[in-house]
Formats: sequence, C-alpha cells, structure tokens
Amino acid sequence: MASNLFSGLGEAINGVVSEIAKSGLAPQDDLGVRMISTKSSIAELRKKENEIFSEIGRKVYHENPSEYSQSEELLHIQDEIAELEERVKGIEKEIKEKEKGDIGNSCPNCGSENVKGMKFCQECGTKLELSETHTCSCGATVAPNMSFCGECGAKIE
Repeated sequence: MASNLFSGLGEAINGVVSEIAKSGLAPQDDLGVRMISTKSSIAELRKKENEIFSEIGRKVYHENPSEYSQSEELLHIQDEIAELEERVKGIEKEIKEKEKGDIGNSCPNCGSENVKGMKFCQECGTKLELSETHTCSCGATVAPNMSFCGECGAKIE
C-alpha cells in the first residue's frame, strides 16, 4: 500500500515537472529537465500499453473463464469490490441523512435551506427567524413544539 502511495506521488511529481518542461518555463537544454520529460513520456505510454493489455485480457478471459487458474481469486476480488461499493453507498446515505439533520430554517425570502443556527440566509442574506429551543430540567434541549422530553420523559410546560 505504501509503495503504491509513493509511486503514485512520484508519478504525480514527474507529471508536474514534465508539464513545466513542456510549457517552456524550464530550460529545454537542461539535461535533468530532458530526462524527466522523457521518462514521463515513457510512463504515459506504458500506462496506455497496460490499459490496452488489460482490455485484451478481459476479452480473452470472458471467452473462457474456466481456463484460468486465477478465476476463483478474481471472483473473490469482484465479490469484495461489490461489498465495498455497497458499503460506500451506505456511507453516502448516512452522510446525506446527517446533512439533512444539520438543515435549519428555510429562508422566507428565497426558500433556501440554511444550516441550523444561522441568523441570516446564506443565499440572499435575509434575516432568519430562529426556532426557539427549551432546556428540560435534565439538561436536554427540547424543541418548542414537544410536550415531553425525549431524554428523560418529563412533561414540558
């Protein structure tokens, strides 16, 4: 994992240096600049080459998957990918639900939803009417329209 991180970082740095070299900002006669630019071009071509080999391999594999000893490992990896993708969907759903919970008042002027606690609309600047909250004897915050505390069950007066 760490080697992938650092190799990716190295590729990114080489790409930036290569772009600088191609832009004319770096001296074109500098051997170091020419070396990095040339190595970057090789890396780009190798990446394209690997993408083509991958596509060829996929096509060949799908023609007769049982012919390859790696089929079981591949299926296991694909199952893991599917599970992780489902986990990502669940996390995204949780994030959206949390963000909904952070929404406060709608602006009376433009209708934009604003984050709880905002005094002015983040879209048009109109002063927002904040809904008051009450504190129960147990210390919990209770919305004004609640009859009982959700924390301790006490009647709110």
